[in-house]
Amino acid sequence: MISQSKAKTQQPASRKYDTLLPMLPAVPRNVLHYVLNLNTNKYDYIGTSSISIIGFTPSELKSLTIAGFIARIHPEDIKQLNTDFDCRRLGRNITPHVEYRFLHRNGSYRWMLDNRSISYDASGRPIALIGRIRDITHEKNIQKHLLRISGTLNSD
Repeated sequence: MISQSKAKTQQPASRKYDTLLPMLPAVPRNVLHYVLNLNTNKYDYIGTSSISIIGFTPSELKSLTIAGFIARIHPEDIKQLNTDFDCRRLGRNITPHVEYRFLHRNGSYRWMLDNRSISYDASGRPIALIGRIRDITHEKNIQKHLLRISGTLNSD
């Protein structure tokens, strides 16, 4: 349970993001915006489209640790994300666009395109990872299908 004083300190951050969101263009259902606090390794903000994209509510994702998030990444995709987490921890650049498969609550993997950047404080220390995740599962399935057709045509 969150103490009253802790809840009061958390509210301004939530309000800050809530006031910024109306300034963004309409967010498609397959796009999830997030802000990961690099000091606490907790999400300060997660968009409501998280339910349709990965099956979890924003509050469920906010309670997920970095290790919990990584545990839901497909084993073949984990190396790139671990490298990025190490770079972020050391204050180096991360890959701005990364594709990976994330385990949806329903047990299926969904392809994600994660576009992100690091926000720095006045002294140059990384303080937040700000990004948007787009579900690209449909595009990946089309790409796979086209490759299969192309292979069939080339084998004739």
